[in-house]
Amino acid sequence: MEKQIKRKVPLAVAVLVLIWWAFRVEDGHNKEGGDLIEEIEMRDKMDHTPLRLISIREAHTKGKVHRGVWVFVTDSRKRMFFIKRAAHMKTCPSAWVTIGEHCQPSETWKQTALRGLREELGWTNPQEGVTQVGPPFLFNNTYTNGKVDKQWTVIFHTTVQADNIPAYTLSKEEISDSVWMDPEEFMRERLSEATPQCDAYTQRMVFEHGVRQVMHVM
Repeated sequence: MEKQIKRKVPLAVAVLVLIWWAFRVEDGHNKEGGDLIEEIEMRDKMDHTPLRLISIREAHTKGKVHRGVWVFVTDSRKRMFFIKRAAHMKTCPSAWVTIGEHCQPSETWKQTALRGLREELGWTNPQEGVTQVGPPFLFNNTYTNGKVDKQWTVIFHTTVQADNIPAYTLSKEEISDSVWMDPEEFMRERLSEATPQCDAYTQRMVFEHGVRQVMHVM
């Protein structure tokens, strides 16, 4: 009888561990730290090696290297689409940004860009698709709230006809405003609206790096 109990204990522990893990990770989502992403090692600017799955929270608190994209949307009048983060967001509240997404495990850069347009704007089939602008680059920044972002980033661009802009739906939980503006005018007028956690240097670095690259292909 005692031997039977001893044999059942390891099995019971294993079952409990599996239940605990199923609760924490469900369809690529870690309930304690957000979506799971890949910590990576870049072999060169065109290739990377996945190391392990981590939460976005761990990536940002421990400065783990990961992948992501920025997606810039323009129209035929050479205007660019910008969104304003909600005031309650933990990082860069009330800051003007472009569409950004972390790459999910095994997801290609382009797949991430298309998912970003779908999740942020509700666009399932962009008029002109998405085009990569330049090779991956390391965005390495420490925010004033202590978040450390070490993201290998690829910039993508998509364009729409100004007189036929597809209807879009913004997340009210994450986005408080949006605007179509000339990029140069935007950088002159809106980047001064800095926030304590996303200062003018960070915003200018993001926009001048991304916007100016996209302007060359507009």
